[in-house]
Formats: sequence, C-alpha cells, structure tokens
Amino acid sequence: MEYVQRGEAFLVRLERGEEVLTSLAEFAAAHDLNAGTILGIGALEDVTLGYYELATRTYTRKTFAGDYELVNLTGNFSQVERQPFPHCHVTLGGPDFQTISGHLFQGRVAITCELSVTPFPVTLPRTRHPEVGLNLWDLAAADRQRP
Repeated sequence: MEYVQRGEAFLVRLERGEEVLTSLAEFAAAHDLNAGTILGIGALEDVTLGYYELATRTYTRKTFAGDYELVNLTGNFSQVERQPFPHCHVTLGGPDFQTISGHLFQGRVAITCELSVTPFPVTLPRTRHPEVGLNLWDLAAADRQRP
C-alpha cells in the first residue's frame, strides 16, 4: 500500500495481492480514522459479494473467481466494537461487459486499486438495530461529539 495525504483527504493505492477490506481496516487503525468515505476503482480477483435478505436477516454470499474490472467501490468507515470497520459496495465488470455488484466481503487486488479516503472529524460507532438485524450508524453517538 502506498498513500499520500492532501489536506484532510488521502489518496491510497493498494498493490497486487492485497486484500481490500483488511488493508482498509489497517489503514484506518494506523491513521486513527474513525469515520469517513471511501471511493475507488481498479481491478479485483476472487471476490466474494453479498446480498442482504431482510426477511431472513442473513447475507447470501457468492464468490466470483477470476479477474474483474473494479468499476466502482463506494463505502464508508465507522467502528464496530471500537475497531475500524470499512463497509464497501462494489460494481465489477467482466470480459463480457456485464456487471455484478453487491456488498464486498472479500477481494484481492488483481492489478491495482486506487482509492480516495475522506475522514470525518468524529467517531461513528455502529449499533445493532433489532428491526433489520444489522449494525447501523449510531448518529446520536456521533451527534454528542459536536463542539
């Protein structure tokens, strides 16, 4: 991983073979980044995506072998149990020019992954939401941190 910081934002480049979410979590921990946005493009391989089924409160997961163009990665940082949590969704394109998309559970960089990371000046915890069965942003906790 290489990065530069310009103002508050970071430009991050992940190298071939790096696992995206692991790398992002390590980056956030190293920079005390507790909330922010993530945008990216590049190429990934051996990707596991998910689709959340509200009725069963479970993710259906599917792994896609091979290389894919990372058309778009959109995500955010927050915290789960006081640990950095990158939450990302991706759109991937294959050689047939068809796309697949979903919640990113795993993906290794096939060629490169170019990301912009914009921190927020707040700690944003996630709290279990009983109605949907997921850890959602705790905006009340974030709001209490206002100056």
